[in-house]
Amino acid sequence: MKQKLRPFLIFITFFSIILAAGYFFALKKSKPVYETKTDELIYDTENKAPKHILVLPEKKMHPRKAAMARLAQQQQEKKQTQKPEKKPLKKKTPKDELLEMLANIPSVTKLSPIEGRTPLNVLDAMKDFYEKGNNGYIIPKISEKGDKPWVVYGQNKHVVPNFYKVAIILKNLGINPKATETTIEVVPSEVSFSFSPYAQNKDFLIRKARESGHETYIDLLLSSKDFLRSDTGPLAMDITVKEDELINRIHKALNGMSAIGGMVINPGMAGEDSRERLRKVLQEIKNRGLLIIDATNEEGIDTIEISGLARKKADIVIERNYNSENLLKQLLEAEYIAKNNGQVLIVAEPKPIVIQAINEWIKTFSPQPVNYEDSKSRTFDKPFTLVPVSNLVVGLNVSLDKT
Repeated sequence: MKQKLRPFLIFITFFSIILAAGYFFALKKSKPVYETKTDELIYDTENKAPKHILVLPEKKMHPRKAAMARLAQQQQEKKQTQKPEKKPLKKKTPKDELLEMLANIPSVTKLSPIEGRTPLNVLDAMKDFYEKGNNGYIIPKISEKGDKPWVVYGQNKHVVPNFYKVAIILKNLGINPKATETTIEVVPSEVSFSFSPYAQNKDFLIRKARESGHETYIDLLLSSKDFLRSDTGPLAMDITVKEDELINRIHKALNGMSAIGGMVINPGMAGEDSRERLRKVLQEIKNRGLLIIDATNEEGIDTIEISGLARKKADIVIERNYNSENLLKQLLEAEYIAKNNGQVLIVAEPKPIVIQAINEWIKTFSPQPVNYEDSKSRTFDKPFTLVPVSNLVVGLNVSLDKT
């Protein structure tokens, strides 16, 4: 019996071996061919324990870059959570673009007039403070009592302790009467005005300015340094004319029944060659009891010593680079000077962008405290007070008491 079953068992065993071998080779052939062992570990999907463990080096990020990356990620997440609803963009027409451009152009007409102004005590030239010169011009003079026009025509403003004085003069006014009238209405009363000797309707504009509380002065033009390109005109202190003609030009610039407190010297030739001639000019202005404001932004006028001359040099002169960044820089510099010196004097051209910047800057000043208790209990971010320019010159308070 066993001999009969033996061939059958051998056949079954042989058949099983062939079947197992075929299955093994078929299974091996169906597996993908991995290029590397790493690929096999990554892409092999069979659920089995790995035979090899790969430890890749961890790339470290610089702490500063890591912080910036975290900040960028936070900002991105914030944008995603606060993403505004997109509105359909409206296509701009040429008219819209023109209107937008015009709206961005600075203009004094866009500024609101300041209400509730107090006129100065003196609006026109007082009888004791003017005379008719040999050349027929009506010119300022010191009174018989010795009082000076720059003092009598000035306006004193009280400034509490620990506050700094800021004086501003707008020069070269009156060439465009309409623009000057608008400027008179939109800047604070404490801003002083200096009119060009070529101003139209000078007496009318000066009186109008004083009715709005502005001290008034006249520009003194020096001979142009670049005379081939620019000419300061027939009333400038030309170095080629005789000294008598220079005095005549000063009288012509001052001529009129206006209450003029002094002259603002504009940039020009003030070197050693013209020093003696300018000495005569300054002496004449001193003899007339007028205040001199040096807005040349140079040292030439400083070297001319005139005993008894009321004078003040501008700390900052704004007459070029009329852009917002430069204006901000100059006004911040003015704050620094005021804190260090107790006061600062700014002389500026009346450009719309300048007037707008100055107006906005003045609004940032801290209001003066109303009493001692208020002064001690509060802190002030910008303890600056706007004052007329005559308040920066010693002797104003004493002289005003006389009048």
